[in-house]
Amino acid sequence: NRLQVAMAGGTISGDVTISGDLTVQGGGSLSYDEIVQGSIGLDTTSPSITMRDGSTYYNEFKVASGNTILKTSGGSQDLIFGTGDAEKMRLKGSDLGIGTSSPVDLLHQHFAGTGQFHRFTNTATGTGSSDGSKIGLDNAANFVLWQHEDKDFYIGTNGTARLRIKNDGLIGIGTASPITNMHISGSASADR
Repeated sequence: NRLQVAMAGGTISGDVTISGDLTVQGGGSLSYDEIVQGSIGLDTTSPSITMRDGSTYYNEFKVASGNTILKTSGGSQDLIFGTGDAEKMRLKGSDLGIGTSSPVDLLHQHFAGTGQFHRFTNTATGTGSSDGSKIGLDNAANFVLWQHEDKDFYIGTNGTARLRIKNDGLIGIGTASPITNMHISGSASADR
């Protein structure tokens, strides 16, 4: 069940159905539109496309149990995403790099410039530049946690809010309702 076509040029038109393997081999380079004009349809319960570079490494694109899977062979092969000719994101082992080809943490984002933020919005906040909350580095490389909404900001441990900055700027430690600029509830001590 193999289809082998040896041509010195020309076109195969119409529908071609293949049961078994289809291997395209050649000594030169082939571009997408030289091989396929249109699209490739895979209609099986577990469709898969495997691409090899002539060595022991390969890339695989497949659908399994409704999941789309894109993977590389070998533990040291990176998975690279880009637009145009520019790399935008790289999965290196279990580390994901955005803007860097050498991520050093589980999520590592690098921006070749100043000022970089991650923004969090939902249906209640809107999606504009003054909506939601953001975290990142400002133009002077200061670390920033910013609440754009007219809401509180709090930090908690063990399922409990410990420090709360109210939307009016009052700070409460151990209280959700500060009544002064710095309201500490419970026992507190200070050196100065």
